[in-house]
Amino acid sequence: MSEAAETADKAVEAKERDRTVALIIAILALMLALAEAGAKKAQHLSTEKNIEASDLYNFYQAKKIRSTVVETASQILEAEKPGLADPKAQEAIEKQIADFKATIARFEKDPKKPEDSLDAIQEQATAAKEARELANRRLEHYELGSGLTQIAIVLASASIITGIAVLMWLSVGLGAIVRGQMSPSHPRAPLRAHAARRPHMTSPPPRLIRRRPTSSMPASRHARSVQTTGYRR
Repeated sequence: MSEAAETADKAVEAKERDRTVALIIAILALMLALAEAGAKKAQHLSTEKNIEASDLYNFYQAKKIRSTVVETASQILEAEKPGLADPKAQEAIEKQIADFKATIARFEKDPKKPEDSLDAIQEQATAAKEARELANRRLEHYELGSGLTQIAIVLASASIITGIAVLMWLSVGLGAIVRGQMSPSHPRAPLRAHAARRPHMTSPPPRLIRRRPTSSMPASRHARSVQTTGYRR
């Protein structure tokens, strides 16, 4: 009777252990699903922010190129102004130079659309790049958590077959590590100091700022042409 009772107790104990391991596997499977979903979301966000940052930096560079081209045109007019004898022509050039400078100022600080100013575009691009880096770090943590969870499930399953309790506790330990990896506050490491660097292109290519002569005629004939016709040829 004692042997039968002992056998029955062992069977009940084994059954309870199997139930415990099955519950652990179910929890680990849930964590695996959450890790996979989080990894997909982080990957999607990283791609989205990468495209956004690229578009904003391209927008910044395009506006910077236009600003530099206008500034170069203004400098050319300022260099030509002393060679004009007609006061009206000089006045027209001064007005054009003022318009160019106003255009350059609007590129730097647009009063109608502040979000399209160069500084605002740069800040938006930097914010998008920081969001992309954060999403990449989250993706790394979710992928690591997914791999550890799969190992934990294998260990828990092996403990049912072999009856080795150490494997079950190892799976529980890996599950705790995964829980820490998937914590929302874990991937929020401080950004590196160089994350807020300015865009690389701050001036247009040389071919866009190369100065070309505005007229092929000598300066004296050019001045007389402006005085007579009112137009620069």
